[in-house]
Amino acid sequence: MGGLPVEAVLEVLPVLRRHTTTPDLCYLPIWDGYGDIEDTCSATAKLQVGRLGYLVYRGGLGSVIEAARGYCLHVPNLWWPQDRA
Repeated sequence: MGGLPVEAVLEVLPVLRRHTTTPDLCYLPIWDGYGDIEDTCSATAKLQVGRLGYLVYRGGLGSVIEAARGYCLHVPNLWWPQDRA
């Protein structure tokens, strides 16, 4: 439930970068239930996982921090690099 605190994201990102060849091209779904999400970001796709809907954004792993610090106001709920590593 919810997102990771920015401090936890900062700890995880260096580890994730070491395990992918595409750290600058990732898919970053954010739950579409946040009331302010569509007003602050432009999604590239929509994703349905069970009963939950997500708006999918593309960006690098650094975009996760940008989102958490104000770009989208929320940390993406799921992340995966294009190489699916």
